[in-house]
Amino acid sequence: AATLCAVFSYNGGVAETAYAVTSTNPVGEIWDVVAKKFDQKNVKALYKALGGSNGGSFTTLDAWVSSGNKTNADIRANNGGSNVIVTFGGKQWAATYLTKANGKVVLTLMLKECATNSSQFNQFGGANGTPCYKYPSTSYGSSYVRASLISSNSMLLNSADDTAAVASYANADNAQSLTAMSSSTALGLEFAEYVSGDLSSYVLTPAEVGYQAYEEAKGNTNFPGNCPNDAYGAMSDANFVGNAVSNYYTSTIAKTDTYVRWQNDKIWLPSIAELGCNDSTNQNGIWKTNVDLREVGRAYMSRSCGTSSHYAVYYGNNSRGSDTMDWLAVTTNFAVRPALHLDLSATASPTSSGIAKPTESTSKFSYN
Repeated sequence: AATLCAVFSYNGGVAETAYAVTSTNPVGEIWDVVAKKFDQKNVKALYKALGGSNGGSFTTLDAWVSSGNKTNADIRANNGGSNVIVTFGGKQWAATYLTKANGKVVLTLMLKECATNSSQFNQFGGANGTPCYKYPSTSYGSSYVRASLISSNSMLLNSADDTAAVASYANADNAQSLTAMSSSTALGLEFAEYVSGDLSSYVLTPAEVGYQAYEEAKGNTNFPGNCPNDAYGAMSDANFVGNAVSNYYTSTIAKTDTYVRWQNDKIWLPSIAELGCNDSTNQNGIWKTNVDLREVGRAYMSRSCGTSSHYAVYYGNNSRGSDTMDWLAVTTNFAVRPALHLDLSATASPTSSGIAKPTESTSKFSYN
């Protein structure tokens, strides 16, 4: 069972109680920072934790994942009901999803606890019912937090491009152009290894993995409709709820290059469609997470935004009793728990110290 720590704090006016995400057999550091390759002993322990009897080797794990995508619930079932926690790059991550893409086994990881540094979703927020702006405050693709997360990569700085996956963001209501981030933020530097360092060679983007193209909160959670930023592909307009949002987030208007460019990021915030919330089985959402993983006693933002406004972002409630996704203004300072896609196939080689960067011809995903 999770341990309740007697620690109370405030985050943007939200009272917090610290919980710990628990794991029966946490896996040690899989990256040897000195040798710059994967630690095969710990990698094999990871395969076993993920696959149980199907994780005796990478070959058997690959076969298991090839038979169908595996959720956090499937993984926990192989680990005595406990979440699989692995250290990668000095940080602890929770295993949430296993899939195949372009012939590779891909493991989606979510930060076990909240990051050291916090952020606002955006530094401005249009009021409910305001006109639909070119860059709404609820668009993750043009948000401040997205630009901040990827700001450690110097190649993504000093560009206000609104189509390329650079660190630019909207900084005011009704802005007609984006603002270029000129230097790395503290949050960006915290995740530099995964975005621009040695580990970035093993981290795939959502576009290279594929399953986030068409994910929906409706049907996968108890939410009545989809939220802005759930997917980077075009979803049915009928599944959006709330007039203010549905007037903007349509397949013909919202799915612009700016809105969807997070698909090319190495690190990103999870959505309600992935996380789920407040379900009697404690394992809804695409990932089918449990409350032990979802609620860590700190209010952390998702990339999903309000379904009936232009100013609200959903965040993970800090209470394991209610286990809900609540909302506050995008200008609220929140903790973050980013996620990434690890190319698990690359970990199978004892000599692996880098993988080829995707080319134009190989960057298209083939999702199964």
